[in-house]
Amino acid sequence: MRAGGRRVTPELEAWDGLSIEELMGIRVDAPSPWLPLTARESPGVVTVITREEIAESGARDLIDVLQLVPGLSFGADVQGVVGVGVRGVWCHEGKVLLRVDGQEFNELDYSTTQLGNRFPVELIERVEIVRGPGSAVYGGFAELAVVNVVLRSVDDVHGAAVHGYYGQTEADFARRNLGLFFAAPIEGVDGLSVSALALVGQGQRSDRTYTDFDGDFYAMAGHSALDPRFFATTIAYEGLRVRFLYDGYRTTTADGFGNVIPEVEQSFTGFHAEAQYAWKLGDKVTLTPRFNFKRQSSWRVTDRTSPLFASRHVDRYVERLDLSWSAARHLTLDAGVEVTEDHAALDDPFLGGLQYLYDGKVSANWWNGAVFGEALYLGPIAHVHAGLRYELHSAYGGSLVPRVVITKVLEPFHAKLLYNGAFRAPAVQNINLNPDIRPERTTAFEAEAGARIGRYMLATVNAFDLTLTDPIVYASEEIEGELVESYENAGRTGSRGIEATWRAWHPIGRVQVGYSFYTSGGKNDVETYAVPGRKDLLLAFPAHKLTVDGSLRVGESFSVNPTAVLLGERYAWTGPAEVTRFPPVAMLNVFLQYRDLGIDGLDVGAGVYNILDADAPYLQPYEGGHAPLPAGSREYVARVIYTYRFD
Repeated sequence: MRAGGRRVTPELEAWDGLSIEELMGIRVDAPSPWLPLTARESPGVVTVITREEIAESGARDLIDVLQLVPGLSFGADVQGVVGVGVRGVWCHEGKVLLRVDGQEFNELDYSTTQLGNRFPVELIERVEIVRGPGSAVYGGFAELAVVNVVLRSVDDVHGAAVHGYYGQTEADFARRNLGLFFAAPIEGVDGLSVSALALVGQGQRSDRTYTDFDGDFYAMAGHSALDPRFFATTIAYEGLRVRFLYDGYRTTTADGFGNVIPEVEQSFTGFHAEAQYAWKLGDKVTLTPRFNFKRQSSWRVTDRTSPLFASRHVDRYVERLDLSWSAARHLTLDAGVEVTEDHAALDDPFLGGLQYLYDGKVSANWWNGAVFGEALYLGPIAHVHAGLRYELHSAYGGSLVPRVVITKVLEPFHAKLLYNGAFRAPAVQNINLNPDIRPERTTAFEAEAGARIGRYMLATVNAFDLTLTDPIVYASEEIEGELVESYENAGRTGSRGIEATWRAWHPIGRVQVGYSFYTSGGKNDVETYAVPGRKDLLLAFPAHKLTVDGSLRVGESFSVNPTAVLLGERYAWTGPAEVTRFPPVAMLNVFLQYRDLGIDGLDVGAGVYNILDADAPYLQPYEGGHAPLPAGSREYVARVIYTYRFD
């Protein structure tokens, strides 16, 4: 963790003596990565969840971390996959950018992000969530939000760690994961350091029973695997930084596109490599060339007899050049160019299931060019951020998106006004299944106000208005016994609403309360997202959401950490012509943690997730024929982390 831009020592890492000023001094990268600012100053509606908060909550995976953020909810897609919704809008396909250790994690076939027992949450330094568009900075996967996962590195700690996590439900184990971490400078070579981390494990989506629209069912215990294989390493030398990351995610599913099918194994595999060099051209100018490569094989099912058969990969090459210039005392400029090349190819020439040729060929290529710029003026009245990005894609043409943000911190208050244009770039299979597909466009207006109340409290409230035109809408149907997928641009959708948080920190503990509300009234005319008879709601996501996250320290080492998520009423299709109301539901959890048990660096914890054994299934946010996907029942969890520090 960094407070006020400096490395936090083990002494400062403890709660004692940590004031709200130091906590709010954590600088975040996601809204403007070339100029990190505090969350109150940054040009976005930002939530920062620190390593300490993640550890105290006992979070099992990234879903647990994001569930505590106002405005974020989760829904079911197909093939046992769970994705995220933001402010009532289904964002699974390309509307939210997920970055892990600086790498773009959206898969390239459909631009989705699969969640559940996938990432090493015990080795996360912080998670930065920008609720609102980030296209002007990141391009076409950041239409409505950015989730930036920052893993631990040599910048945060010099040492090694090992951790284990186990979860047990009544029917079966829920997860059993093992992780390793190492980070240290290399002796004898000034400026050279290396960090590495790894996760291997097994998990399951649920121990309940899935029942489709026809009444067929299967027990998910033992048949809904979520097995991670994750490795990341960073080598840094002065201004040079080289990263390698491997993500091997294995799942099993028998729910297919809704109807129960014979169980299949599918995988989501990615290899990422990046090299960048921050070249100082004097005190005021930095030139940063960057090269990135990733290969992904997603939704991979190698059984040719399965209706879900797919065996292909996509390679992406990105060459980027950034120029940052401190032009004057109060003016910073950043500009750059980016060229992307995508190469898609079949690994198995067999055509069946969900395997398609690319315009009659076994491979295809596309390119995309982008120019962008942003200025930050630190004026005496307010800070002004202005940005612009233009992209030109070989298949679907150009996209121009602006950003203008005004922020002001006048202790104890802060305020923001934000206007963002954004777009969602069509993914490989969007283009392949519909060569005439166009990017969807978003216009977003946001405002935020906040105040520090005394030494230990901070309250914020923000309002938003999102309008999406030409949204890319998915559909599937059976034609002569075969499943046919398609994508079309359709009408308009969106939402408006408010989000609020109240935080309190004290040496004896902390508490955070979050609330969010959205309405789609007057915004949505896309029938597949609509709740029949309700103009104010979209399928799957609650209009009201309340979260509570707390920690109470008992003595120097022991803490009691309750969390709660309350979801308002939700609606989903539960039959071919039946929409069902799901009543409000509360998910209560508690985690007990003891730090430095017997020896320095040994932290142990245990707790219960979903204490009330609430039935809160993941609902499909569109009319796609998929029944509610059961989430897990009550889960008893235990975690052990041992950290050895070199300094």
